[in-house]
Amino acid sequence: MYRYDHNVEPYMQVQQYLRRQQFERMRHGCNAQGWLLVAYLGIMSGSIMLVGFLNGFVQTVRSVAEYGRADVSVSTEEIIYYSGWGYILAGVIGFALLLLWKKPAYISGTIFKRNRTMKPLRFVQILSLFMTVQLLHLLLGAVVESVLKQFGVIFEGDAGYSADGWSMFIYSAVAAPVTEEILFRGVLLRSFEPYGKRFAIVTSALLFGLFHGNLSQGLFAFSAGLVLAYVALEYHILWAVVLHMFNNMMIADTLSRLTQWLAPEWERPVLLAVLGVFGLIAMVTLGLKWQRIAAFFQKERNEPDCYKAFWSAAGIIVLVVLCVLAILESLLTSITPI
Repeated sequence: MYRYDHNVEPYMQVQQYLRRQQFERMRHGCNAQGWLLVAYLGIMSGSIMLVGFLNGFVQTVRSVAEYGRADVSVSTEEIIYYSGWGYILAGVIGFALLLLWKKPAYISGTIFKRNRTMKPLRFVQILSLFMTVQLLHLLLGAVVESVLKQFGVIFEGDAGYSADGWSMFIYSAVAAPVTEEILFRGVLLRSFEPYGKRFAIVTSALLFGLFHGNLSQGLFAFSAGLVLAYVALEYHILWAVVLHMFNNMMIADTLSRLTQWLAPEWERPVLLAVLGVFGLIAMVTLGLKWQRIAAFFQKERNEPDCYKAFWSAAGIIVLVVLCVLAILESLLTSITPI
């Protein structure tokens, strides 16, 4: 004979209440990370403008002292945006504020948390996979460039692979890998990790791509961010910094400068050849490790409604809107008639 269980309805109510509370905690956490990046955008913009103003002031004073008039050959945009010191200053300010906010114990115990030991062979395999992302980015860029030419336009989204000036080199090769890894693979990734490793990897990479404010760089940054996030979670954030530095210093700058100095017409073929070697190693690695990779993603489960909480957080919404507007502005200024 059927008996009515009076505890079913209260149990369901408790479950719904607990799920709602978990959803609100996730949305609150995502909201905090969104506003954190919005604040860092403000710090970066302010630092760039401040350093640009100081550079312009110094150049004007020198020009007036030497020639009796201000030098107008250098535009305000070049003074502001083609110096790396503003970005470096933003990183210093951001790290100082992070120390005040999170305290050194959080940085050493959470951001620099050590997991598995990175073995030499495994590092070569991961490096090859990371460089394959760069290879695919270049090939995709070449295809897009070819298609656009058929419509009589060119895309100038990538200004090149080498940084102009020592300040930009220092920022691109050293400061950016450190500050970006601490921010995206440190604070953001570890903040999202309790909601699921897969969720943390995807969302931190997505925000990393959007943060670049450029469609071409953003697509590469998203793809590279997936690899960097996995490395930071499974091994150590310092390995993510090393990968980031290797890409920016050796591939994006040094190799490009070397080939331009030896034979400028060989820059792209040499770069593709080097990345092609990494691509072959990555293909072999994926062929041997695909079962382990699939097992990792099957094992890791996300919290229910984590993506809903992410996309409903006000801080994330504001950040995405700002980044999308920057991307659209970059597209409008990058596509020009032949």
